[in-house]
Amino acid sequence: MQANLEKGAKPKYTGMVDCGKKLFAEGGIRSLYKGSAATLIRDVPGSIAWFGAYEIVKDYLCSVQGIEKGQLSPAATMFAGGCAGIR
Repeated sequence: MQANLEKGAKPKYTGMVDCGKKLFAEGGIRSLYKGSAATLIRDVPGSIAWFGAYEIVKDYLCSVQGIEKGQLSPAATMFAGGCAGIR
């Protein structure tokens, strides 16, 4: 999807690699990672919640079945992952 350009105007970048090269040339390596802190602030709590819920469901399934965690079936493991992914 192209950005809205005025008639006859050229896009600033021709592709992803071109964009990376120009950003690096303008601002060095820091310009390539600008905004990464905001992404981490968003993703880390979500990942903690997802993996926490996954482990809780796995523990529950193991206790109900009376087995150890390593003995959980692949279907039960996928079920735990699906439950953890529900929002």
